[in-house]
Amino acid sequence: MDNKDVIMNDIKNNINNMVNKFNLDIEGKKDRKNDLKKFYIDNLIDNEYVEDEIKKRNKFVEEYPIDKILKFSKEDYCLGLENSKNTFCYKLVYGEYKDTGFGMGSGSPSKCGFYYAGDGKYKGKNNEIVNDVDNYWSVLKKQLHAFLKEMEKTEPNFVLDSKYPLLGGSGNYMFLTKLLCLYYPDKFIAMSKDEAYQKLGDYFNKNFNKKAIANSYYANKTFREIIPESNQNHGFYIADAIWKYFYGNKNNMDSYSFEELYELNNKEFAFRAIEILKPYINEDILEILLSDEKSNLYTKHLRAILKKVTGVKSEEELNNISCDGGNRQRYYREPKIEILGEEYIISNDWYYQTHNDYDNRTPFIDFIKEIVNREQNKSVVRVNGGENIIYYGVPGTGKSFEIDKKLKDVSLDNKFRVTFHPEFTYNDFIGQLLPKVDKQTKSITYDFKEGEFTKALKRAYENPGEYVYLVIEEMSRGNCAAIFGDIFQLLDRNQDGDEKDWSTYAVNNELIASRINSRLIHNNMIKIPSNMYIYGTVNTSDQNVFVMDNAFKRRFEWRYISTNPKKDEDKYLNNINIKIYESKENGFDVEWVRLYQMLNMFISSNKYLDLGEDKQIGQFFIKFTEDDGKNFIKLRDKLLHYLWFDVQNASYKNECKLFDSNISNFSTLYNFFDNREKIFSDEFIKILKGEY
Repeated sequence: MDNKDVIMNDIKNNINNMVNKFNLDIEGKKDRKNDLKKFYIDNLIDNEYVEDEIKKRNKFVEEYPIDKILKFSKEDYCLGLENSKNTFCYKLVYGEYKDTGFGMGSGSPSKCGFYYAGDGKYKGKNNEIVNDVDNYWSVLKKQLHAFLKEMEKTEPNFVLDSKYPLLGGSGNYMFLTKLLCLYYPDKFIAMSKDEAYQKLGDYFNKNFNKKAIANSYYANKTFREIIPESNQNHGFYIADAIWKYFYGNKNNMDSYSFEELYELNNKEFAFRAIEILKPYINEDILEILLSDEKSNLYTKHLRAILKKVTGVKSEEELNNISCDGGNRQRYYREPKIEILGEEYIISNDWYYQTHNDYDNRTPFIDFIKEIVNREQNKSVVRVNGGENIIYYGVPGTGKSFEIDKKLKDVSLDNKFRVTFHPEFTYNDFIGQLLPKVDKQTKSITYDFKEGEFTKALKRAYENPGEYVYLVIEEMSRGNCAAIFGDIFQLLDRNQDGDEKDWSTYAVNNELIASRINSRLIHNNMIKIPSNMYIYGTVNTSDQNVFVMDNAFKRRFEWRYISTNPKKDEDKYLNNINIKIYESKENGFDVEWVRLYQMLNMFISSNKYLDLGEDKQIGQFFIKFTEDDGKNFIKLRDKLLHYLWFDVQNASYKNECKLFDSNISNFSTLYNFFDNREKIFSDEFIKILKGEY
């Protein structure tokens, strides 16, 4: 058994001992940090991926000890030179160590800080042309060596520009972070994705919003302080656990930095984008890329993205394929791209905020994201539990508050909200075809603009491991039957079986189906998946423009939200003191929660106004602030208006009045309130005082 195997066996034994100890310690503990701690511990067991990466890392350090950098010639280091596949940078970006630590993608070679750009030119920091090449390289490698040595210190200094002016710049921070993760895996987390640091920061209630190198260091330090078990294991296990915990899977650590694509020139963009997509290309996707019509439909590209050139030998034939009718070259002839055993060339027309703001990069990037996301989610089991629920009650009871409370920890990406009203239509809800003028060709095309239902459905289909929520406010104010249209059929859900919580029946809707990944939809037949919830709100006091029929109602669970006041711990929410006047400038204070509850009793009781519960109000009927002046105006303009026109005037009981007998119209009520005079009847004031 060689030394490497001994080390790996020691790691495995240490892991098994730790797992056994942790399973005893964790029993009965429920705090949130233990979720990630337990995940980290469990993820150590038989983790062949990380074990392989540790071996690769060890091999890298043996092949390239830090001091060896000082002996590098530029031919040992640079991308772009002939036979560059044996260079330091090639092995880290494209070759043997491409995914060790984390993958950087390919993108621009500028991320390595120094490369051969062709035509006898070298480029350095921020893609600037280097004039004195030998001197530049001599200084750069010394700075890189000194930087890596300095990072070994207990508390590194991350200010590069002043001390190491040739380091940093466009993309180079990612490259430097990768080197630090390889040389010092116990000090730097092997991860480059900013979003992952943000998720970890939110989880630990820390702020990781620095540059890549500092994020890697401080996130590692925080993780090891909060989860000290990680100090006993190789640093690669930390990154692996973080990635899996927040993203559900980990094929490799390539961050797919889509934002970087916008910064590349046309050729760099074309080849970087197709490289990201290439592992996911099958016959169906290839058919899209080879078709003028389908490339335009799915990616808004004006022509086929790829052209097949397998077997093409002559320049004339290649010219005919790569040029348009005006003999303008529309495809890069070199290098050719091998996909599924055939050779292809790729379009050279890629625009972003140029040519009258014409943009065809974003649609192609969105297309790639969709494919990558779908493939990475294939192994994720679709969660179930999706329901259709309507929260109903009088105005201000907190129906939306109740929903927001349920969804407070849900990502914004998984929440969709819409409000129904009398003019709201099926096209607003589902989506509609809208004309679009191409600024380049002046031709008119029609693009399907998704409504909130389609956006939510697409998100739910393509993210099976996540719950997605569509919230419909004020459902009773819209014509639900017309708004839902054929989608109404989807509201029936299976109660059990393999498709538990899916729609019982499917509907054929070509427009919606066109926005959902084709592999998830068959023959344009769509359903509501088991991970999608539909929440609605209904005010029972609405003088409804449209009445919901029973067939629609029975497809929802109905949850009543009472008028009972709500507390945060021991304190009532949305509660202020209000002065009630018995005569001019003479009155007493009453809390809002008592005032609205006594109003509700007076409104609904057959002893008083006898108007039933529909005319009652809730705790959040008025949303108060800390500004007394604004609260005064809200009480006058909203509460008094409602009580006069919708409550007092609706009662047929002449012997019982809510307002003082001196008030015969709303104008008088308005003025009395402004002048701090008595507005309520003696009978209601007694109720407020508890004298009834």
